[in-house]
Amino acid sequence: MKLLLIKTFIFLLAFTCLAKAQPVVKDYNKLVDQFFSLYSSGKVAEAVDYIYSTNPWMKQKTDSITKVKSTILGLSAMAGEYQEYKILTHEIVDSRYVHMDVAVYYDRQPFRFYFQFYRTKNGWMTNSFGLQDDLDDWIAERAKNKFLYFRGY
Repeated sequence: MKLLLIKTFIFLLAFTCLAKAQPVVKDYNKLVDQFFSLYSSGKVAEAVDYIYSTNPWMKQKTDSITKVKSTILGLSAMAGEYQEYKILTHEIVDSRYVHMDVAVYYDRQPFRFYFQFYRTKNGWMTNSFGLQDDLDDWIAERAKNKFLYFRGY
């Protein structure tokens, strides 16, 4: 009986150690910092995997993640060498949801990456991530809305 209990304990201990837990993130800014740390060092696919790693539900969307990866990996061929990134907007929707727009600068043109983070009871996770090549249109639309707001429209 003792041998069975010991074997069961060892099995459960090994299983627990081998199970890969999702990282607990207390500050969503660290997600963005780590993403761009990997990204700027040329580890683009690893950066995309990292940003999705905080959300266990994303494992079911492997096709979407593969598409995002291949699009981002193709940016260098299309737009030249990566230069830097700058956070454009940081919208705290409420205490549990945040949206960020980030300009990602390349030799030829900038792109807009967006991040949406959701806070669960365990910490922050990526809810949505993607990129757009519409940075100039996005800026023009924001400028127009700001103008209309200040004019009282």
